[in-house]
Amino acid sequence: MKIDKRKIIYAFSFLVLFIIVIALLGVFPKGIGMCIALVFTIILSGIIAYISLKNKIEFVGVIMLIIIALSLVLLVMNFKYYNKIKNLDKYKFQVTVEPSEKEKTYLFTYNNKTYYSYKVQNIKVIMDETGKEYNLKDALDNKVVTFDEILGLAAPSTNTTGYKIYYDGGQEKYDNDKYSIVVCEGSSNEVIFSTFDYKYQEDICK
Repeated sequence: MKIDKRKIIYAFSFLVLFIIVIALLGVFPKGIGMCIALVFTIILSGIIAYISLKNKIEFVGVIMLIIIALSLVLLVMNFKYYNKIKNLDKYKFQVTVEPSEKEKTYLFTYNNKTYYSYKVQNIKVIMDETGKEYNLKDALDNKVVTFDEILGLAAPSTNTTGYKIYYDGGQEKYDNDKYSIVVCEGSSNEVIFSTFDYKYQEDICK
C-alpha cells in the first residue's frame, strides 16, 4: 500500500496548528505548550525538507532548513523561559493566617522587633517541601525562616512615610495565605500581621 506523503504533511500541519492554538489558550503550563509546538514544527519541517531535497526542489528544502534552525533557537529560548517561570513559582515556605475579630494583639518580641496581629490569628509558617508547620514565633526562634524571607514573599507598598505595608496574595496550593504585614519605621519597631485588604490607620504603629 502506497503512503500518501501529502496526507502525512497535512496531518502534521494540523497537529502543529492545534497545539499552537491550545498553547495560546493557556491549556499547557506556561512555556511548555509552545515548546511542544516547536518540536512538532521541527519534525514537520524536517519531513518537508527531506521530501523537497529528495525531489530536487532545493529552494523549498533550504527554506525548511532555515525554519528548522529558527525553531531550534526558539525552542531553546522557550525552554529556558519555562524553567525560569517554574523556578519562580517555587517557594521555600508560605505563611498562613486565620481571620479574627481581635484588634491589635501582642504576640511576642524577637530580634528587637515587637510582633502583633490585627484581625488575624494562628499565624503559621508551612514549609513547602515537607509540609511541616510552625507557629510564627517558633519559626523565627529556631531560624527555620527569617523575617526578611517572610517579607520576600510579599509586595511592598510605595510612597509611604513612617511605615511600610507588604501584601502577600498567596498561592493556589494553600488556603488562608493572603495577608498583609505592617512594618512600623522609626522608634516603634513594631510588626503587625493583618488581613490582605488592610488599609493603613495612623494609630496602628503607636
